[in-house]
Amino acid sequence: MIIKWNSDKAHRCPRCHAVAVDEPSKWKVYTCCTCGSGFARWPRLQRLLPHAGVACGPCTERHLAPVDGEPFGFLRSRHAGVGAGAQLLTEAWLFDADDIPAHRDGVRYLNTRSSRSEAMADIAGWRTFYRREQEDRSPVFGVVLDERREKYGPTVPRELQDHFLDGTLDFYGVGLLRPHPRHGRFHADALTFTWGIVAPCGLEGIYTQVDRVPKSLADYAPRSP
Repeated sequence: MIIKWNSDKAHRCPRCHAVAVDEPSKWKVYTCCTCGSGFARWPRLQRLLPHAGVACGPCTERHLAPVDGEPFGFLRSRHAGVGAGAQLLTEAWLFDADDIPAHRDGVRYLNTRSSRSEAMADIAGWRTFYRREQEDRSPVFGVVLDERREKYGPTVPRELQDHFLDGTLDFYGVGLLRPHPRHGRFHADALTFTWGIVAPCGLEGIYTQVDRVPKSLADYAPRSP
């Protein structure tokens, strides 16, 4: 069911009041990323208007997940549920999914996972055979943003908070992405990950060799696969 938006707060969902659209248009139908409600300026025209789906900034922002610095995939955040029980999920996507660049905007959806590291593992698993003559199941190094770390708490030095605020530093986790011993699917090996590492922004991604891991994180990378 499509409901009418509140004319004085068109960027918010009329049901749960979460910010759902950055730049709302009267001639589109939107979906709230928090509660899943559909809303528009003209609900009765829902069959004629294009459905834009989820359109909030955080949920549509692409967080690049390159392989050895080369573009390969990206992650997107996604809300699930409302209130105290809400979860922050992560979607895994690939670039250049087909030989036709314009098809599906040149991207392919892989999966939605409960953790950022597992979504990164899905991308790493696809890398093992994508456009390869022979499958490569070797473990790789994953550098993942540590979203659970509190950046502005009382235990964080003021100098670090300033760098987090201006976007020059971030928290990371470093570990192995490898095939699971039972089902063979790539997963984030929790025993190998080190979290809470402070390093410059823009280092998130997949690295096939330890010497390709950024220098600021290389000391925390596992030495034995």
